Amino acid sequence: MLRRFINSLRHKRLDAEIAEEIEFHRSRSSGSFGNVAAIREQMRDASTIVRFESLLQDLRYGLRILARTPAVSAVAVLSLTLGIGANAAIFSLVDRVLLSFLPVEQPERLVLFDQVEPYPRFKEFRNHSQAFSGFAGTASLAGVVFNASDNPENSLTGRLVSGNYFDVLGVQAIMGRVLSDADDTNPGAHPEVVISYALWQGRFHADPTIVGKTVRLGAGRLSSGWGSGGFEEDRPVSPSNRDFVILGVMPPNFFGETVGERPDFWAPLTMEEHFLPGRHWLSRRTARWVQVIARLKPSYSLKHAEAATNILYRQLLIEEEGTSLTEARRRELEQNKIKLLDGSKGFSDLREQFGKPLWIMMAMVCVVLLIACANLANLLLARGTARGREIGIRLALGVDRPRLVRQLITESFLLSLFGAILSVPVGWLASRALFAMVSAGNPEVRIDLVPDGSVLLFTGAVAVLTTLLFGVAPALRSTRVDIQSVLKENEHATTNSRSRMTGEKAVVVIQVALSTILLLGMALFTRTLYNLRTQDLGYSAERLITARIDPIGAGYKGEEVGQVAQRVLEKLRTLPGITAASYSDNGLFADRESGASIRVNGFLPASPKDANARFDQVGPGYFATVGIPVLLGRDFADTDTAHAPRVTVINESMAKFYFGKRSPLGETIFYDSRLKFTLTVIGVAKDVRDHLVRDQPPRRFYVSYMQPVDGQMGTDYEIRSALTPAVLDRQIREGVRSVSPRLSIEFLQALQKSIDNSLLRERLIARLSILFGLLSLLLGCAGLFGIMAYSVGRRTQEIGIRIAIGGQPHNVIWAVVSETLFLVAGGLLVGIPVALSLSRYLQSLLFGLTPADGWSIFAVVVIIGFMAVAASVIPARRATRIDPVTALRCE
Repeated sequence: MLRRFINSLRHKRLDAEIAEEIEFHRSRSSGSFGNVAAIREQMRDASTIVRFESLLQDLRYGLRILARTPAVSAVAVLSLTLGIGANAAIFSLVDRVLLSFLPVEQPERLVLFDQVEPYPRFKEFRNHSQAFSGFAGTASLAGVVFNASDNPENSLTGRLVSGNYFDVLGVQAIMGRVLSDADDTNPGAHPEVVISYALWQGRFHADPTIVGKTVRLGAGRLSSGWGSGGFEEDRPVSPSNRDFVILGVMPPNFFGETVGERPDFWAPLTMEEHFLPGRHWLSRRTARWVQVIARLKPSYSLKHAEAATNILYRQLLIEEEGTSLTEARRRELEQNKIKLLDGSKGFSDLREQFGKPLWIMMAMVCVVLLIACANLANLLLARGTARGREIGIRLALGVDRPRLVRQLITESFLLSLFGAILSVPVGWLASRALFAMVSAGNPEVRIDLVPDGSVLLFTGAVAVLTTLLFGVAPALRSTRVDIQSVLKENEHATTNSRSRMTGEKAVVVIQVALSTILLLGMALFTRTLYNLRTQDLGYSAERLITARIDPIGAGYKGEEVGQVAQRVLEKLRTLPGITAASYSDNGLFADRESGASIRVNGFLPASPKDANARFDQVGPGYFATVGIPVLLGRDFADTDTAHAPRVTVINESMAKFYFGKRSPLGETIFYDSRLKFTLTVIGVAKDVRDHLVRDQPPRRFYVSYMQPVDGQMGTDYEIRSALTPAVLDRQIREGVRSVSPRLSIEFLQALQKSIDNSLLRERLIARLSILFGLLSLLLGCAGLFGIMAYSVGRRTQEIGIRIAIGGQPHNVIWAVVSETLFLVAGGLLVGIPVALSLSRYLQSLLFGLTPADGWSIFAVVVIIGFMAVAASVIPARRATRIDPVTALRCE
């Protein structure tokens, strides 16, 4: 068998050996030797694997056929490269973000809590849960100072994890060891880390003796998934930099439990106060920051584990209330519930934000590939017509039709194969560009996009599918020829002309319908982005810069936080180029928000939600600086200090909801926390969008930063200036340092950039839909042009006769253009209803319009109409130049 396989590969040498052997026997034969050709074929069949040899012949012949028309073949391969590459690019992100399981032991047994928990409650869960064989906690760190460097580009990302974290996931280090329960006991007592493979390879140059060495790490910040209520304890702040012992190095494919993050290190949860100085959250029950991942016991299902978890959860909530628990409060607590989520794919903010858009983009690139396949099908049909005489002669000589069909499908497969091979690097580059758009340049978001087995398998499957889509039908159609007509050299009779043209035009109608679907999606998503970008925020974002500092992390407590924030403000107001400045706790379009339960005299809430309102703690002149109109009363002033009466400014929505038509000025609002603050309304401000453009402004009240009702999470400065952030960056940083060397700017950027980042999902969808829409338009135009040029060529005699009997050129042009418009109208009649039926799934992604938006549909019809005219102009003008004499001699 091996010998026959080798002979199939060395066909030239085998032919020479067979010819030599035949000649040898002929020279010694005294009688008739027989049919030499038949003997040669029998010897070849006996020396090779017949089917494999036949396949190699098809491949060699297919390569020669493709080489005869290099331009056509190059266009076909390029179309497939772009189509398959785009599919591979989207699929690689879909696979990493939505489909892949965590690289851990038995990921299907992992579950996640749908909410973050305080550390004390996490410990109670870990100690008393009966449904889990392992119960781990984790929190994400960003901006961790590395080797005492002030350069943000040198900072690291990391995870704070419980000692049993690696045991719960079932992973081990490739060097050294992982953390254990013994490394996560006393707060601050275990400065130890396990580092990632990438950090070991990069910063430590793959040092084989790294285990046992130390790395100097400073403070950082929680990057996501946390919340805090109440004031920080007045305790000393730990030193900002400390040496950590490196215990081990993790495998290269391990990134933890969160898709989209690749931490540089893992440290014990009990080291929280080092990485988050000033925040003593290991003992605070009002600071929610620990993400929970657990492993189910074999005897528990997800449903049973959730029921057991919620029984324990309600018990813990009631115990935390202590002796102040009332019966009404007990009933309220018993309504609380934790939902357990499937943890096989881990946590992922990317999945939540981009899950649906990625599936939509996947569907769109599949439609683009279908359009490309339709184009290639028509191309192969046209080439089959040109080869009609060749195919007819081969059939007349006795070649069976299945053999010819296989040959033609092999040619299609070669096109797909070349397209698939070239699509791998194209898809990789496209996926990196796509991920750059998804991450918005955030270095903390990391995904390994190197093509792996699943991506390559997907690419191969798409290549086979495209062969079936655009290769089989043309192969079957091209081999249906009239042999007698071929032998009479009547090229117009090689196939049933009418049925062939009907089939090709049907393909064009399908192309137009598919293009209509993509173009309507493009119009809807583009208009959505436009509506969001032009949405009235209630203030002007132009020339407004935001900058953040963290006084609490710098060691300031109590009234010191407001005092140092005020000193920094006074310094900023003296800097050249700054026309106004103020500050706030939550900031504008930042990742922080605050809410509270309040009471208003004379207002009876119909439900517990009626007592909820958002709030922010702001500095003097905040509304004037940002540009928010104060409709009644006044702005906050420098006199609203810690020792002055507590005051508040409420927004329009809050004033209308709680006070109706009466003036709220002078009214009292009770901040219904355990401190029972009483606030006097001094003003009403206009409703504004300060966190999300999509959302309607919620009920909101503002208090003075100097009179906090809750612990400040940081200080965001709002700065008005005609200068750019790049120009102001250095002097603002130096100004902050001059007030206190302990303070530093965490970030500084134009507000418009923060707003654009909040619209990241919408920008991604709009950009890709425009790209795919234009690509479909280009492919559709090419398909229309090809079929109309082909149609004009086949109607040469008819057009020539029309011109000969006095037909006018404009009539000929209209005949061609009207035929194109007829095909386009058919595509629109099919495409628009299908697009409208599918667009209802896009409703949640739209803003300011409906899926059946009339202007969008009108724009699509106009665009496709122009495409039809553009595609038919050249064939129509070519038709008017037909020489009647030449046309009448064409037979």
